[in-house]
Amino acid sequence: MGFKFVVIRPRAYPTYKSFETAIVTSSYRLAVEAGKSLTDVAKDWQEPPTVEVKDVSRGAVKMWEVVATGEVFYYVNFGTKPHMIRPRRYRGWLRFRSDYVAKTRPGSLISRSGGARGRVVFAKYARHPGMEPRRFDLALAKQLKGRYPQLIHSSLEEMCRRLDP
Repeated sequence: MGFKFVVIRPRAYPTYKSFETAIVTSSYRLAVEAGKSLTDVAKDWQEPPTVEVKDVSRGAVKMWEVVATGEVFYYVNFGTKPHMIRPRRYRGWLRFRSDYVAKTRPGSLISRSGGARGRVVFAKYARHPGMEPRRFDLALAKQLKGRYPQLIHSSLEEMCRRLDP
């Protein structure tokens, strides 16, 4: 009875570059996921924000920035103070609905049905009560906090699978 030993070797050994690529890919996937979450929150809005992922790397440090641009998004995310609303034209009238149901809640990334309701009202001016900030950025950071290690792990596993025979 004899034994035969077979040496099992990977096709290649992981290099610094392959680890770096796996980690950079993970961070980019997380940024894209964050952008998609912001887009999903505002998909039913009349003026949804433009969301893009920008490369803001400095030297050897690879970083991604998720940027949501839109005037309405800014006001909803950071809130507004109580303020007066006046007609655009001199001697004009405002026309609006008497009741409003918010589509989003503070600290949540869930959007629901909402909007203007009630009877139509005409007025020379209106006192807006202000709006509580929704802080989508903080809610998103909280939601995705645990995802980064998962994404790095899956990227490293994928890299190792490509190296094994």
